[in-house]
Amino acid sequence: MVIGNTKKVLFKIIPYEYRRLELYLEKMALKGWKFEYIEGEEEQCLSLMRNM
Repeated sequence: MVIGNTKKVLFKIIPYEYRRLELYLEKMALKGWKFEYIEGEEEQCLSLMRNM
């Protein structure tokens, strides 16, 4: 979901699959999105902000 310059993404993070999250964040950075924070327990919500 994108609201203005903020994008929220539901992401299932399993500790031993941290590399998948790392690759996703690198891909989004190349598209101009910067990681802000992560929230949630079972399903996490990543918050990304568009670089200006």
